[in-house]
Amino acid sequence: MEDYFVSIACALTALLCIFYVGILKKDLFHPTVFYIFCQVMTLGIAYLKISRAMTDFTAVTWFVWLGALAAFILGSTVYYLVSPERHQVDRARLQEIGASYNWKLHFAISIVLSILFAVGALMVARAIGGFYLFSIGKKTLEANTETSVFANVSYASSPIVVVALMVATFKSINPYKYIRIASLIMALGVIALSVCVYPGRNSLFLCLGSSFILFNYLKKKIPVKAVVIVLLLAVSSFVVVGMMRSQYADDSLEGMGLEYMMKLPYDYVANNYWNLDYAINSPSDREIHPYTYGLDMAGVFIEYTGVPASFRKSYGWDDMFNTRIQKVYGYNTVSYLWEVYKNFGMAGCIFFPFAVSFLMSFLYERMCSRCTPQMFMLMSFSIYYVGWSFFAAGFKFAHVWLWVYIAILMGFLCKKRLLARKPELSQN
Repeated sequence: MEDYFVSIACALTALLCIFYVGILKKDLFHPTVFYIFCQVMTLGIAYLKISRAMTDFTAVTWFVWLGALAAFILGSTVYYLVSPERHQVDRARLQEIGASYNWKLHFAISIVLSILFAVGALMVARAIGGFYLFSIGKKTLEANTETSVFANVSYASSPIVVVALMVATFKSINPYKYIRIASLIMALGVIALSVCVYPGRNSLFLCLGSSFILFNYLKKKIPVKAVVIVLLLAVSSFVVVGMMRSQYADDSLEGMGLEYMMKLPYDYVANNYWNLDYAINSPSDREIHPYTYGLDMAGVFIEYTGVPASFRKSYGWDDMFNTRIQKVYGYNTVSYLWEVYKNFGMAGCIFFPFAVSFLMSFLYERMCSRCTPQMFMLMSFSIYYVGWSFFAAGFKFAHVWLWVYIAILMGFLCKKRLLARKPELSQN
């Protein structure tokens, strides 16, 4: 029992989140609730210690993880103390906004984004010698394969294309049936093409996860048990994606045993935490410079100029893929807390989650009160990355910031005069 104390404590906390949402009829996708739920779920899984690489956190690592958790809760608490108004998505307000929104222009912009994605996807497919999905078991992607910045960015931006299309598929906000049907077909086509070209986990799950969140807001509130089932299916499907890419063994399709298949999803989740502990408490004979003084994080805005890479190399910092903090070769993902820690140290791990929580609570309430397609698009990305923060930090990628700008621009261009009226706020 003592060996699983952390896992038990995390499981009980996750159950409290479920009871809180179920009994009090709250939204699981509120930033704070979802952050707590996902963090304790994934840490509880990691602390099962199925792999020898997962060892107990040191005191410093616990301070970082628990301090960030407390700071995230405090940020939301402070926001609601300052602004106690709480809102829910109003279906009548959705219809009003939908009737006043230029869905035809929105759909036209979505088509342009889809074309740009398709061009980038085909350029990537050409560079790697064909669709990767159709070459299962063959190493079609060589290490020296290079594609243009346009191809990389447009192909990696399948999530913004899918979200722009998916937000238009719901009758509650979009009154045009032909746009709803066409948008759904195109969204599924974008996802399929992305998987065929190269089955990347992050893009696929971001497309599906964001669509799942949009369904929760624009169709009906998703039951907690359905969320748990989806999470279990998502973790299990990592095996399928890993097998398709054949990236962990030359004969993974033929030779992967049952034990390895069961261990693979665990390693995907746990390596984020064992790498965090390993990086913060790096061995004395393998120094990992922990502080980049914010320059590494700020470099995302000029990522494609080559300047950030020059900074990392000249100062001896780790690269953007965190290859130095791999405790086990091949598993180099890490919690967002490492990105904050290596930029701002211990203080950043407290102040950054606080600021993010405060801002996201504001955006969440604004989404519920304004009910604009723009806000739903932005929040679907944001909430996804809150839940996925144990695995990836969205703020470190330049193309993710590009998605934010695109969503804001689409909302601005498609807005009509009726939206200029101040809406009446519905309060609980």
